[in-house]
Amino acid sequence: MNGDDLIEKVLREGERQADEVEVFYARGQSVSAGIKKGILGTAEESETWSMTIRTVRDGRIGFSSTSDPDRWKECLNAALASGRIATPQEWGGLPKPAGMTGTASSADPGLVVGIENAAGMVEDLLSGAAEHPVEVIGGGADLGRSHLEIANTNGVLYSTERTVAAVSLEAIREQSTGYEFDASPFLADISARAVGEAAASLAARSLGGREVETGRYDIVLSPIAAASILGYVLIPALSGRNVKAGGRLLLTKSGSRSLMSASRSTTTPLLPASGAPPGMQTASPHGAWSSCSRGCSSGLPTTSRPATATARRARGAPCGQGAGSPASAFTTSSSTAPG
Repeated sequence: MNGDDLIEKVLREGERQADEVEVFYARGQSVSAGIKKGILGTAEESETWSMTIRTVRDGRIGFSSTSDPDRWKECLNAALASGRIATPQEWGGLPKPAGMTGTASSADPGLVVGIENAAGMVEDLLSGAAEHPVEVIGGGADLGRSHLEIANTNGVLYSTERTVAAVSLEAIREQSTGYEFDASPFLADISARAVGEAAASLAARSLGGREVETGRYDIVLSPIAAASILGYVLIPALSGRNVKAGGRLLLTKSGSRSLMSASRSTTTPLLPASGAPPGMQTASPHGAWSSCSRGCSSGLPTTSRPATATARRARGAPCGQGAGSPASAFTTSSSTAPG
């Protein structure tokens, strides 16, 4: 049974027992090739399949998922059972079909998910690393393709394809290490050889590093280090969920210097998450705001509720995100200029 037929069976059976039913379906294949002791050491191929069902009856929301297509009835019954013990809530209904403009494609038609292709990328990684006197201690290449569909009993049916290519390498020279990676939906964006050379170069150039005393210093961050700070410090500080939990880093620092004066961060809630298909985008009651200007926290929303909560009450959210797990409605861009 193909995915469309299975989704239709779930929806038809589900609407006999619930007010509304939503199905999120995903299948994919991937290959990976890993580096062991400086050579191509492992190669793996995998296929995935999953389906998540959400049911709504009298404001009670049930949720269940399965990785076995033959057990779809059990999954549906489990969702219905979880709904029976759920607390009723105000519910505005699941989305209905709407005229939407498609997002930019996040699938590469030329990307072939094959072991030989991943192995070739590993060879390119090692070739780049060989330009410096280092030992390669890890890394690899991954290729993947997935198909996603979301549908509900109100007539919504959207689907999208996604691809990914990723490479990484870690090298060491004496006590100095270097790491680099790259990932993109499009194979042409990836230069495995350049990634290998960059990781090896960092390990070679960092030789002879020494500890520094605790203090305040002017520093230059690599793109990976800067991205790590944004990803693990700034972005969580702007998360609606973290606001609700009371863990907002910047909430009490409005108007104070939090970053260097040339830093700027702008959050745009109404943009879709990267690669999100139509129908899997979540609106926000807020417009765009500047969360950081000239290094100072500013313009932060004062609501203590996740920004996606209003949209969820109004028209629901895809079951693939799970109950209490808002979609990534925020697109945050940050930039730092010299000076």
